[in-house]
Amino acid sequence: MKKTKAIVIKQDGSLENVEIGDYKCLNSHVGCSTGAVVSSSWDRNLSVWIDDEGLFKEGNYINPTATNIYGCHSPLVGNAVVYRINDEGENVDLTEEDITKIKGKVIK
Repeated sequence: MKKTKAIVIKQDGSLENVEIGDYKCLNSHVGCSTGAVVSSSWDRNLSVWIDDEGLFKEGNYINPTATNIYGCHSPLVGNAVVYRINDEGENVDLTEEDITKIKGKVIK
């Protein structure tokens, strides 16, 4: 499977550059067994992978940076992975512009 560049946004607002593959890899970076994807409100080709059961896990709290990138009123909790998809729905590398925008949305 092709690996693509993505960013893990940790609950504390720190960022980690990673390479992702399938959903198991995404789940591993988020720390979950059941993930879900939401789209960024400011770029429909940016996806945010989250723990689908994150609200129910002790120790998880609101991830303000991931919520800021998601851009909706529902808060995201726990770690999140941000990655880019193309118009065919395939994962592709984040661009340098994406990385700069993501860094500009960090809330600590």
